[in-house]
Amino acid sequence: MIHGFVPTMLIGIVGALLAEVIRALPAIRAGKPPRGWELVAALFQVLLGGGAVLFGWDQEQSALQVAVMGAAFPLLFSAAVNGAKPPSDGGTGRDVAYGGRSVSDYLAGRF
Repeated sequence: MIHGFVPTMLIGIVGALLAEVIRALPAIRAGKPPRGWELVAALFQVLLGGGAVLFGWDQEQSALQVAVMGAAFPLLFSAAVNGAKPPSDGGTGRDVAYGGRSVSDYLAGRF
């Protein structure tokens, strides 16, 4: 059980970081790891995942529950970006990993 602002945020950040690493593994395996602005966007998602768990930080919570809530935020955000923004390939259906991948493509998980 964890209690307090800093421990809750740190556990949420760890959960969000794990989710972001797992989400980026296909790009890393394809030889197109995140670079530049994509890393900034990934860091932003991890920090937002850590901040999303702060609702209820003043109560004792299970560390696993907090980590899962932190991991859920980047995944939900990626799904929202995927639904809102079409691929930057111009609708041709080709894999964006072989062309130019924008930050929104990275956030949407289009590797």
